[in-house]
Amino acid sequence: MRKVIAVLVVLILTTAGCASIPKQPFNREANQAIQQITLIEPAIKPEYAVRNLGNPAQSFGLIGLMIAEGQASSKTAAFTKLAKARSFDLKAEFMAALVAELQNAGYKVQTVTAARPKHEFLPAYGGMPAGTQAILDTTVESGYLCAASDSDYLPTVHATVRLVKPNGKEILYQEAITYGFESRGAEAISIAAEKKYFFEDFDKLSASADLAVEGMRVGIPLVAKQIAQDLRK
Repeated sequence: MRKVIAVLVVLILTTAGCASIPKQPFNREANQAIQQITLIEPAIKPEYAVRNLGNPAQSFGLIGLMIAEGQASSKTAAFTKLAKARSFDLKAEFMAALVAELQNAGYKVQTVTAARPKHEFLPAYGGMPAGTQAILDTTVESGYLCAASDSDYLPTVHATVRLVKPNGKEILYQEAITYGFESRGAEAISIAAEKKYFFEDFDKLSASADLAVEGMRVGIPLVAKQIAQDLRK
C-alpha cells in the first residue's frame, strides 16, 4: 500500500512539473567556439494533463489519492482528445520554435531522434552526427493545472533543458522553464500567462477548447525563446 501511495504522489508531482533539477548557467565566454548545436527530439508526455493539485480527496489516504488520480485521468483524456482534434502537436511545435530561436541566437542546428524509455534526459549521448559541438537535450509537457478546487486552471508548458559536450559527460547548461502555472517549490524560470487563458473549472475549460489550446500554444515559443536567450553568446 505504501508503494502504491508513493507511486501516486510521484505521479502527481511530476505531472505538476514540480521536480527540480540542478541549475547550471551557460558560460558564454568559455563557449564562444560552439557554432553548431545538435538538438535531440525532446521527451514529450503524450497527454495534456488537467489536474487539480489541491484536490481535497488527496487528504484521505490511498482511496483519496486513487479518487483524485481517477478524476485527473478522466479530465486529461477528455482534454487531450479536444487538443488533438485541434491539431495541437506539442513535440512538433516545440521543436520548430526551438530550432528557429536557436538559429536567431546565431547557432547552426541539426536535429536527431532518439529512443526515450522515460520522460527524462537521455542517460548517454552516443552516435551523434558528425560536426556535433554540443548536444541539447530537452523534456517538455503541457496542459492545465490548478492549485486548489477554488482556483483557476492555468495553462502550462514546462521544459527541462540540458546542453552537454559531445562526450555527454560535461554539462554546459541546465535549467527548468515554466510558462503559465507556477509550481511552488519548483526552481524554474517562470513566464506568466495572460489571464484570458485562465478557466474557473473544467467545464468552462472544455467548453472553450479553442481558447484553451491557444493558451498552451502561445507558451511554446516563449519557452523556446527563453532557452535561446540563456544560450545566446
